[in-house]
Amino acid sequence: MDGLSVAGIVIDQTGKIHGFNEAAQKMLGYRLIDVVSRNLSILMPSEYARVHTDYITTYLKTGQAKVIGVGRDVPVVRKDGTLMGAHLTVTEKRDGEKVFFVGILQPK
Repeated sequence: MDGLSVAGIVIDQTGKIHGFNEAAQKMLGYRLIDVVSRNLSILMPSEYARVHTDYITTYLKTGQAKVIGVGRDVPVVRKDGTLMGAHLTVTEKRDGEKVFFVGILQPK
């Protein structure tokens, strides 16, 4: 993912961050060590963070996607606390029983 010129983030089915490329680090001000194994909600305003895990759980149970394969504009919280607008696209990757989601963020 580090070869991508856009911000890329990989999370698991619980929302835990597994990957955070160099473009994401530059865009959001976090280092990889700051975010790996933490919940993706640290990058979201509180009203989004509160429901994010529920969205994942609902998707895994029903297969009904709200963002996966569609994309949407979202607010993102940088490390310094400032908000920025970004366009988010998400794809799903399965590895046996494990489910991962790859998010690509492009600044608005």
